[in-house]
Amino acid sequence: MITTGWSRRAVVTYALLQVPGWLLVGLVLLLSHSYFQLPAWTGWVIFVLWVIKDIILFFFLWPAYDSQSKDVYSLSGEKAIVVTELAPQGRVRLHGQSWAAKAENGKPIPQGTWVEITARSGLILIVHATDQKSRG
Repeated sequence: MITTGWSRRAVVTYALLQVPGWLLVGLVLLLSHSYFQLPAWTGWVIFVLWVIKDIILFFFLWPAYDSQSKDVYSLSGEKAIVVTELAPQGRVRLHGQSWAAKAENGKPIPQGTWVEITARSGLILIVHATDQKSRG
């Protein structure tokens, strides 16, 4: 089965790795409040913005925290879906990421078609259409 988003494990791992940073920022803000008379509301605003920053970054960094994703060197045999028509080059979605792809035989492959990865040339995946029906 092809997953097109982050896993629960990636969310939990990312969140747990952020907790020490949140505690450190909270401690620095608490000390700033005590020693430098930083207003409490300013400390809370800074802390909330820090957490929001981490939430936004998750959407860019989640693949690094997803232990289910495979090494880019072992993509052969994986299934992906065509995002933009391959005529003969376009883009496919694999494990929630968009990749440049090229049709193996040079024939156009329409959007929404499932393809199988046969090789990789640099960052371009070489693919061919499969018999699997489109999901949408």
